[in-house]
Amino acid sequence: MTIVYNPANRSYTLTSGNRNQTFGFNDKDNDDSNFTALIFRKRTGDIVDNLIITQATTTPVNGYEYVGGAVWERGDSGSLLTGDAFTFGVETPDNATPRTGSATFAARLIATGYWQDGFTDLSGTGLATVEFATGNIAASGLARELSTETKLPVASGDWSASAQLASTRNAFDGTLQLYQGSGYAVSGALSGRLYGPQSQELGGAFGLNGTSSLGSGSVVGVLLGSRVDPATTNMSVAPLTADQEFRILSNSLVIDILNATGVTDENPWNPDVRYAPDLLTYNASENSYKLSINDNAGGTEPLFTGAIADDTTSDGRFVSYVSTNGEVHDQLRLYRPAGSNSEISLTYSSFGNFRRTEPATDIEKTAIANSWFYFGIPTNPAAIPAFGTATYRGTLHGTANYGLEGSRVLEVEGTSLFVFDFGTSSLTGNLHPFVIEHSGARTDLGEWSFANAQVSTTVVSDPRFTVALETNVGVNGQVFGRFFGPAADEVAGIFSAQFRPPNGFGNTGNVVGAFGAGK
Repeated sequence: MTIVYNPANRSYTLTSGNRNQTFGFNDKDNDDSNFTALIFRKRTGDIVDNLIITQATTTPVNGYEYVGGAVWERGDSGSLLTGDAFTFGVETPDNATPRTGSATFAARLIATGYWQDGFTDLSGTGLATVEFATGNIAASGLARELSTETKLPVASGDWSASAQLASTRNAFDGTLQLYQGSGYAVSGALSGRLYGPQSQELGGAFGLNGTSSLGSGSVVGVLLGSRVDPATTNMSVAPLTADQEFRILSNSLVIDILNATGVTDENPWNPDVRYAPDLLTYNASENSYKLSINDNAGGTEPLFTGAIADDTTSDGRFVSYVSTNGEVHDQLRLYRPAGSNSEISLTYSSFGNFRRTEPATDIEKTAIANSWFYFGIPTNPAAIPAFGTATYRGTLHGTANYGLEGSRVLEVEGTSLFVFDFGTSSLTGNLHPFVIEHSGARTDLGEWSFANAQVSTTVVSDPRFTVALETNVGVNGQVFGRFFGPAADEVAGIFSAQFRPPNGFGNTGNVVGAFGAGK
């Protein structure tokens, strides 16, 4: 098997025996491709060729800089003719292959299943350990399969592998098994090598045969791995121990305050992308955070940097950082992780609030901008359960304004409930917010139920969910969230909505916020 990449026209040419195919840029399936893998589909007469090929990335845990993997399948009128899996990249030289010590790799499976009940896309995650002195390699994790036709989960379970690293060259051979814990037998040969100048990554191809819950069939795919070290890779946010960039989704609420009276201006609410950060960066050596927003040139520009927590504005739930530059006052609040939070314990996810106070365009007013965002260690799509249900209970925090003469910016807190049915990709639950009045009293806004939920947990997509919020003025809110943790342990996200204020005010209020919840 050979693969040739042509950078001039961005095409891949694959050759195996007397078979060959070239996949060009126009053959890419943009709907199914993502930042870790590209999907190509090409029809030549009655023959259909599909190619799944990983993209090079240095993202911790899920990224590969030196190894790539691919699955090439050829079919005819719904029947599989051939299936090939292979790895490629910068191989570790034989004389540079380590012979002492050990290493742990974050492992990933990418494969295609061909069963009596139909074709599937298979993905898996786990850990692999290499003992260089003995050459022993052991790996295990979780896998799930989605129907290529319906995109719904059809099978899930455990996987494991064992192999032996050759004593004089960079190569390993062994076996890989699927679903042994479920009483099925699907196994076959695994062959591969180490990649990178210092064996930073590994890759191997496998072909399996046997019987699963989908009947008899076969699976071809690749096992990829990148070294993980707690000193250089964050496995949780409790606490962060290494540098990390979090791509974040945020919302914003910008309110003008009349300087003379200290109350909100008429019709004060404005979402403003200038205050909606896109990137949260953590610097481990400085124990500092930086918020940035996308600029118009494809880069980012700093919005806020905080290195020293402010004890005066911090509490048992949020760590606060403050900064003042002339008349511009900034505050960043980050929800405390497990072990240091007085409200709930979140290990893999968190959320935060950025608040800026500055002179408004009208010199008689002051603008107050509040943005809420969420971040964490996301769940790999393969680790999302294929069947069953899970209930997540947690908290929510936000910012509200009634838009009435005499009102001010108010804090919001409350509870969140999410009930997922993974087999049907459905979601029910609610958000239950309370407005914190200036007197300290909590005003109940009622339970806001979910409507029109969309849950995406497919192998090639980023596991996330969106849902409409039904408040006391109808369906006019929105929730965006993701799964976090190695086994979809937590969910976190942001929300925004309009509501009818309490106490008979009658006007429409606005709220933006974030939530976090665990099983």
